Amino acid sequence: MITAIIPAAGCGQRMKNKTPKQYLKIADKTILEWSLQEFISHPKIDKIIIAINKNDNFFKTTNLINIKKITTCIGGDSRFDSVYNAMRTIKNEDDNYFVIVHDAARPLFNKKDLNNLLEAKNDSGAILVANINETVKKVINGKIQKTLNRDNLYRALTPQFFKLSLLKKAFENAKNKKINITDESMAVENLGVNPAIIIGDANNIKITTKEDLDYAKELLISS
Repeated sequence: MITAIIPAAGCGQRMKNKTPKQYLKIADKTILEWSLQEFISHPKIDKIIIAINKNDNFFKTTNLINIKKITTCIGGDSRFDSVYNAMRTIKNEDDNYFVIVHDAARPLFNKKDLNNLLEAKNDSGAILVANINETVKKVINGKIQKTLNRDNLYRALTPQFFKLSLLKKAFENAKNKKINITDESMAVENLGVNPAIIIGDANNIKITTKEDLDYAKELLISS
């Protein structure tokens, strides 16, 4: 059993738009709908849980409400809380139950990357990453300290794919220790577990700025 979890409770304040970024439209679909399309059509994804804001008035206006494999839950104040709330709605304790977590504002995610990630099903989990092609500097107080070896550095993407039991344990550990978690892999790493990496498409960006939105529009409309 594989359930996709989509944290979609954020307001996207950096976009400076009254509409949360996941509900902005590209062509005839919202960014959220673009981000979900591969999960909706994939036969190995049994269920999709979308964590939405308690005051969300946008979700019901999308076509997603008509899709049987989709359910919603109330998200939290942070991405971490939204993913945690979604996991808590899953009552299955089977050790072979997996969850795959994807950002609501990554509409350029493709089927090939999803298939590659699902094939990496294992006990320690796996995530999509992208190579870093630029030179990376470590900076403290505005001063360059050193140049990092980018051969061992990657940009973390989503989806990220884990056993439900492992990810629940990792989130509960982070919650108890008050660790600020920025992605699922980080939570698992704090248990001493090392997830595998799958090199994904570098175009699989998270839309954060207007420039990101313009870039996504260009690629999606031309495809």
